[in-house]
Amino acid sequence: MKNKKIVLLLTQAHLAALAWSERGALPLKHFAHDEAGRADLAEFVLRYPAARYYLLTDLVEEDFQRDVAPHLSSRDQSQLLRRKLDQLFRATPYRRAVVQTRGKRGQQDQLQLSAIINRELLDVIVEVLLTARVDLQGIYSVALLSQDIFYKLKLDIPHLLLMSSSCAGTLRQSYFTPAGLQFSRLGAFDAKQQLSGQGLLIAAEIRRARQYLSTLRLMGRDEQLQVLALFDASFAEQLPLVIHELSEEAEQLEVVAESGLPMLVQKLKLPAQCSTWHDVLVASLLNLKVSNHYAPPKILRYGRLYQIGRGMQWAALSIFVLGLILSGFGFWQSDQIQQQLNLNNTQIQREHTRLRELNQKLKSANAEQPAQIQAAVELYRRDIQHWPSAEHAAQQFSQIFLAFPRLMLEKFEWHVGGMTPAVAEGQPVSGEPTLPRGAEQWMIAGRVSDPAAYRQALSDVNRLAERLRQLPNATVNILKQPIDIRPEASVNTKVAGPDGKARVDFIIQVTLAATTAELAP
Repeated sequence: MKNKKIVLLLTQAHLAALAWSERGALPLKHFAHDEAGRADLAEFVLRYPAARYYLLTDLVEEDFQRDVAPHLSSRDQSQLLRRKLDQLFRATPYRRAVVQTRGKRGQQDQLQLSAIINRELLDVIVEVLLTARVDLQGIYSVALLSQDIFYKLKLDIPHLLLMSSSCAGTLRQSYFTPAGLQFSRLGAFDAKQQLSGQGLLIAAEIRRARQYLSTLRLMGRDEQLQVLALFDASFAEQLPLVIHELSEEAEQLEVVAESGLPMLVQKLKLPAQCSTWHDVLVASLLNLKVSNHYAPPKILRYGRLYQIGRGMQWAALSIFVLGLILSGFGFWQSDQIQQQLNLNNTQIQREHTRLRELNQKLKSANAEQPAQIQAAVELYRRDIQHWPSAEHAAQQFSQIFLAFPRLMLEKFEWHVGGMTPAVAEGQPVSGEPTLPRGAEQWMIAGRVSDPAAYRQALSDVNRLAERLRQLPNATVNILKQPIDIRPEASVNTKVAGPDGKARVDFIIQVTLAATTAELAP
């Protein structure tokens, strides 16, 4: 159960450990409120030290108070709320104060003050959890959790009474207005009596709650109280009896004919497995990101340490993955640069070979024959002094190609036309057609990074060709496009390059006519 989430539901009867499963809230174990139960709980948490624990309470000893206070700044307001809690609930650390309704200018804030006033049961459980140093996420209340659910439902009901049962023989009633929870009380009854008797008891509790609200002037005597029962399917069978019992008071009480659990599951988008009130409590606590209700900061210290540790683990993993990505990108960049350097070195070696051939011709020339000397001088002036440079051509193309990161270069060939010694001596020339003297020809072959993006690939190749046409005296022909539109071709056909290994998606031929200086006799 690594990284499992466990909800500890504390009631007057026992403590239940619940975990979410494919069948809903799965009971793991129950612990009695005695020394044996405490020992069982200590053993249980030692078996699951890596789990996250959520302590959820549904106790009679939970007190709710309403108060008003001037609208202050956040710092002054925090101090005021702390003083009010000290005045009302000095004997317990499990307390909370929030601003329920913020008053407008010149008005007062409505406060909600609550606490678990009997701390004995809670202290025992907290001591066991702290001794085991488990990851305790917070201490929560069923009543306040119902308020969090109420806020998310956004029910616009003036007076709403929610009824729920977390433990056999108990009935919680929580009264809500659009501002939020106003009061909540937990009643008890004999769970072994017949359903009819339980139904009559529920009806009496609803009638008593309505009278209590009128006495406190929380609602007028002529206003209607809407009752929503959050009962399981078996418990919901009592609702027709409750409705019949309260039929004479329909103007003051409206009881929903069906259990509100299905509506809750649908509107809160909880897992479909939710079929009981326990399922809704566990799923809401784990899925709705509920803030801690009652746990003081010192109780959550181990939980914060676990969170910091998990954050550091994720950060280290992220840095490791980022390092792998950057190293891979750097390796790819270095491979591309090495390919460019090899291409440039090949072109330079060709030029050096041509220069050595020319030097040999000059050395073998007969000085006593002025015509041969003159021919050698002309050959040097035309073929060497103003000869196009392969390095310059590679630099020109590299500057243009940098603007197209989605295109990958597979091959760059550079050819130049001119009067070779073989032609001068009248010997036949084999191989590629001879270019005009001084003219350059580039053969560019490459591929696209994403062959599936047909339109983007065509656009990139066409823009590259248009950019090459802007070179002086340039003629550009696209010999192959990323998409072959011939009838016999298929879309995104993979074509091997000249070496039979690399895929070639496009081939562009660039011919640069000779300049005036290169054509000069």
